[in-house]
Amino acid sequence: MWYNKVVAILSGSAAAWMLSAAVVNAAPLRIVAVGTSNTYGWMIANQSGYPAVLQKLLKAKGIDAEIANAGIPNDTTSGMLGRLDTSIPQGTSIVILEPGPNDHGTKEQRAANIEAIKHRLQVRSIRVIVYDQKLAEQYRWDGVHFTVAGHALIAQSLLPRVMALVVHKPAVEPATTTGQSQTAETAHQPAAAASSANHAAAAPPPSQTATAHPSN
Repeated sequence: MWYNKVVAILSGSAAAWMLSAAVVNAAPLRIVAVGTSNTYGWMIANQSGYPAVLQKLLKAKGIDAEIANAGIPNDTTSGMLGRLDTSIPQGTSIVILEPGPNDHGTKEQRAANIEAIKHRLQVRSIRVIVYDQKLAEQYRWDGVHFTVAGHALIAQSLLPRVMALVVHKPAVEPATTTGQSQTAETAHQPAAAASSANHAAAAPPPSQTATAHPSN
C-alpha cells in the first residue's frame, strides 16, 4: 500500500513538473527595444514603428515574440543607462539598443555608455543587438526621424540578427573545451597506468620455452 502511495505522489510531481516545463516553453520570446524618438515612433502610427513591424516578421517565421517599445524622445545614452532597471523587466531575453543622435558629449563618452549598457544587460544574461546605423535621406522625413518605409527597412535588417540569437545557442570557447578535455584525459592516465601495472603483476610468469624479444 505505501509503495503505491509513493508511486502516486512521485507520478503527480512528475506530471506537475512536466506541465510547468510546458508552460515555460510556451512563454513568448520577450524583447525590449530601447532608444530615442526613432524607436518611440515619432509622427508615425504605433503599428508602423520598427518594433511592431519586427514582431510581425518574427511571428511570420514561427517565433512567438513580444517586443516592448521602450523608446523615449530626446533620450541620450546616459539616460538609457540610468533607466535600464526600470525599462528592462525580468524575463527579457533580447534588447535592441538604438543609441540615437541626442548625446551632447564626446564620441568617446557615447561609446563608453553603449559598452556600459551592454555590460549591464549581459550580466543579467540578456543578449544585446545595437542598431546604430544612419539611414539615407529618403528614409528620414525631416533629416532625423525615420519614415514608415525607414522603419520597415530597419525591421527587415534586424530580423536575421534576432533570428541568429534565437536559433543558435552561444558556443563554448574552443580553448575552454580543449582545456577541460585535456584535464579529464590526464586525470584518467594514472588510473590507466595503475590498472596496467596491476594486470602485469597478476599475470603468470612466461614459459621458459618462450622466445625472448630484445627491449626497445
